[in-house]
Amino acid sequence: MVANSHRFYYIDMSGSRQLRALIPSDFQNWVDNFTSGYEKLGWHCETGCDKFHDVREDFDVVHLNWPEELVGWNEPGSEKIQEMKSLLAQWRKVAKIILTVNNLYPHGAEASEPYRRLYSVFYDAAHVIHHQSQHSHVEVLKRHPEIADKQHVVTSGFNYDPMLKTAPPDRMKARDRLGLPADKTVIFMFGAIRFAHELRLVRRAYQRAKLSNAVFVSAINFAPKHSAVLKWRYEVRQWRKWLKRNAFLSLEGYIQDEQVIELFRASDAL
Repeated sequence: MVANSHRFYYIDMSGSRQLRALIPSDFQNWVDNFTSGYEKLGWHCETGCDKFHDVREDFDVVHLNWPEELVGWNEPGSEKIQEMKSLLAQWRKVAKIILTVNNLYPHGAEASEPYRRLYSVFYDAAHVIHHQSQHSHVEVLKRHPEIADKQHVVTSGFNYDPMLKTAPPDRMKARDRLGLPADKTVIFMFGAIRFAHELRLVRRAYQRAKLSNAVFVSAINFAPKHSAVLKWRYEVRQWRKWLKRNAFLSLEGYIQDEQVIELFRASDAL
């Protein structure tokens, strides 16, 4: 079964006792979405990376997300990959394994052979592979054609409803509260910036678009993965200078859920 707050896909495990799912991740903001889906079905659900290393027969499903999280977010060596392979083999004996695809490979590690091997181990062990778009399904099979005969499910991975603590504002009210003009096309960029080339890419794209009646809204969090410190600082300074000339509104750091919804409502394009 793949569960989220919208849809549920079943692996047949009939019985009278309460079914149990383990989501071995500490990224609680994300896994809460899956937890609520399982609990709505009457399942008991537990989370936490540490529980992955304690193979127990009382779990019916192990719902995985990021293979790299289970190796400490670092490129694994051969021993660590073998450890993951052994744990997954033990879990397969007692539970069904679901793997949700969140990345093709870790950010910036497309060329990493250890990460490719790690992902292959997880794909090979999974009973069900959950994609959040058809594009994900296609791209994963390009890289791992050996898993084409596995069960693949494509459905949304996230439900934004819990963020809506009150009814969302209409567009004009949202713009008024944010100080955005009512008669402009609002282009909204948000998310984490991990690499300097992403900043350059956005600047080039916006300049080439040559939008005559648009304003740019930036709400980003700088989260560099790896970069020379001086080069990263230079690119951030250039980005901020560019924003002063081109952005109507610029926010940095973590954005509260309520403000994300307000920015969504106020914008024409993301």
